[in-house]
Amino acid sequence: MFGYPTGLGALVVRNEAAKLMKKTYFSGGTVAASIADMDFVKHRDGIEELFEDGTASFLSIASISHGFRILNDLTTPSISRHTSSLARYLRRMLLSLKHENGADVCVLYGGDNKVSVNMGPTVSFNLKRLDGSWFGYREVEKLASLSGIQLRTGCFCNPGACAKYLGLSHLELLSNVEALAVIRYGNSVVHRKIER
Repeated sequence: MFGYPTGLGALVVRNEAAKLMKKTYFSGGTVAASIADMDFVKHRDGIEELFEDGTASFLSIASISHGFRILNDLTTPSISRHTSSLARYLRRMLLSLKHENGADVCVLYGGDNKVSVNMGPTVSFNLKRLDGSWFGYREVEKLASLSGIQLRTGCFCNPGACAKYLGLSHLELLSNVEALAVIRYGNSVVHRKIER
């Protein structure tokens, strides 16, 4: 509600009891790898990693009272119009970025590289270097952070769309499972293709 992708909650479990718990679903961050349209999931090892879906929402606690006040003052429809307008502007600006050789810097996803009024306030993209190779998402995240820009990177919240838009086949996803463990702390491009 307040601009964060996750919410608040807690689950307190004894380690002995946690071993008996069997999750029948997963979402962002609770698995090491998955393939959307195939019965393949590689779970993470830690109990807390297995049951903590998504990014921990530690900033939400401090923002609750301020968030409700702003929602009352601004109204949800006006916030929606404003954020959608900002996203359309960002899409236009990203599409206008060119390298010195005229090649596109940015590839947008979810709308065939078009700007649409119906896409909502989320902008999914990847960046290309001058030579046409991809910037890894971790590098983009670090460079953006150094410039004071906050980004949410990766795409485990929607692995099916990730595989579709990045053109990753089942075989490529399966062959990269081991490589994903390595790139988790390093680069995010495997075999010259973008990884999630």
